[in-house]
Formats: sequence, structure tokens, C-alpha cells
Amino acid sequence: MSGRELARLLKKYGYEITRETGSHIRLTSKLKGFV
Repeated sequence: MSGRELARLLKKYGYEITRETGSHIRLTSKLKGFV
């Protein structure tokens, strides 16, 4: 599973990609700040 696929899955749970550089993706949760 790639990071992008994971990000798409996590989007259902309130996460979003805040920064993407190369293969590094930072996810931020909108649910009480848990990451």
C-alpha cells in the first residue's frame, strides 16, 4: 500500500494531507488533533 492509498483511506476518518514532498506525506487529523 502506498502512502497515497493510505491517505485516501484515512480521509474517511477525518484525516487530510497537509503537505506532500516526494514520497513524504504529512497527515493531519481533524479529530481532536490525534495523528
